[in-house]
Amino acid sequence: MRAGLSLLLFLALLAGCDEDAARPRAEDPWSAFSFALLQEAPAESQDRRSAWRMPSGVTVTAQRMAVSDSLVRERSVSGVATALVRRFDLGEVDGALAQRRCAVNGIEAVCTTGWMVAPPERGGGQWARRGVLLEIGSEIVFLEVLGPEELGEQVDDQADLLRRTLEVRG
Repeated sequence: MRAGLSLLLFLALLAGCDEDAARPRAEDPWSAFSFALLQEAPAESQDRRSAWRMPSGVTVTAQRMAVSDSLVRERSVSGVATALVRRFDLGEVDGALAQRRCAVNGIEAVCTTGWMVAPPERGGGQWARRGVLLEIGSEIVFLEVLGPEELGEQVDDQADLLRRTLEVRG
């Protein structure tokens, strides 16, 4: 009986992996990483930022920053996450953001969760935010899933999918 239950659990997990593999993929324009998307979305890139805007209204963004800047200051994943949270705490951004250590496909990272009031050009209202910061090569990458509060479940689903399927190269 126990072996049969273990086999069923294994098959259920395997089916979930197959489903993830069949999903559309977001490819980093600099070829450093990729991850699965709930819906097909073309990449929009400018400078050190990329965005994948899905038809549902959920967006995934990627922001990159060098670990060392031109003043020879060192940045850390936890330091950048703390600075992001501090912007909310100081009222620079209207909303709330929390951070916690996490692992993304075996990579040490910091995960963020919270909400913000969207700017007027995005329709205003509360938006859900779920993110992950990790070091990839000589850069810190902040991947974040955002969407209007009414799409909170899709934001959570996309964030879970991103953490489950992120592939880092190099």
